[in-house]
Amino acid sequence: MTKVIIVSGTSHPLPTYWSAKPTPEHADPLYGVKIKIRRADEHVANIESIVEAFGGSHRIVREMEPDGVYETVKLLVAPVPEMLPVIVGEVVFHLRSALDNLACCLAIANGKSAKKVCFPIAGDRQKFELPDTQGKIQNLSPTAQKLIRRLKPYKGGNNLLWVMNRLRNDDVHTRLLPLVLDGPHWKSPTITTLIPSGAMIEIEYPQAFEDQIVLARCLHGAKIEYDAEPVIGIAFDDIEFLKGESIVACLRQMVNLTARVVQIFERHLSLP
Repeated sequence: MTKVIIVSGTSHPLPTYWSAKPTPEHADPLYGVKIKIRRADEHVANIESIVEAFGGSHRIVREMEPDGVYETVKLLVAPVPEMLPVIVGEVVFHLRSALDNLACCLAIANGKSAKKVCFPIAGDRQKFELPDTQGKIQNLSPTAQKLIRRLKPYKGGNNLLWVMNRLRNDDVHTRLLPLVLDGPHWKSPTITTLIPSGAMIEIEYPQAFEDQIVLARCLHGAKIEYDAEPVIGIAFDDIEFLKGESIVACLRQMVNLTARVVQIFERHLSLP
């Protein structure tokens, strides 16, 4: 430590470099792993707010058709918020990174190098047993390796781990994660109609278009009202095991699973 005595009328430059010791919380060898999971959970809470706001942003309208005789009842829908796939990608990135960090921490706890160590997730059991895959955890203790094998981190074993890895790889290397509208879902779904003499109403199964869902077709003058509030969610699209599933529910499952994996190793291993 440098001692500086200030004398009246003199000046002294401040040091250009300063560092501090980590707090006790940072001394936890799994602190980096846990804070990544915490950050992923914060993103999921943000996604839930975005989806909730999006779900109530739609409206039902009546539009005259070009023939001037029929009207169409439509639910106008907003586009999926453009930043949503990016935030979803950040969730799976943090969770997958947390698992890799966990594997590295386990190698260090075993007194070995963390170089080339990562948490293995394979396409199937056969690929998981390959020497290249097992080599990713060879610096871990036998107990840690056994626990990872019990997790069955491969397709057909633990599908949620596999699909989380697939989402992360797609987001990092290939494309924005594909999302799709889920709904509409109706609160107290009832329909009120008043048909004048000679008129007609066709209640159709919803036909989805890019920015609207056709609900019904009727002659001009017929009264038709949906006595309900439409709610539209957002689901995964074109993703095996997740297609049509709510993004919020799926992401929460992934956060919880990753947190449980970390807890397993905390409970069974003695980390310095």
